[in-house]
Amino acid sequence: MIKQVHWRIMGVVFLVGAAVMAVASVITPILKNSLIWLLSFSNENAAEQAESFSPWGYILFWCLFAVCVAGAVYMAMLDMRYIRLKFAIEKRNMIREAMDDALSIKDTPKKPTPPTTD
Repeated sequence: MIKQVHWRIMGVVFLVGAAVMAVASVITPILKNSLIWLLSFSNENAAEQAESFSPWGYILFWCLFAVCVAGAVYMAMLDMRYIRLKFAIEKRNMIREAMDDALSIKDTPKKPTPPTTD
């Protein structure tokens, strides 16, 4: 059974991976070259600059980014569901304990009161 700590760590790994990829897309020329490549269909000068750019690398990069974001969201939803389930179990146990206590008080025979002599 996978523990809650494990999927929380995986969620953080996915989230950090997506953040690093987002920052890398702005810092490195990946985003710039992809825009040049998109403009190359309408502009001849951009076509010359985009010759070294591979669209498959761009597609793979953003697909990996989407997988990281989806993984982080999935892990967050899994964690929320687990917490909700744990809360419901605790609530049910508290109600059962309260009902058992109430029934045990009701079922206990009353001690007879000793007769008073005046």
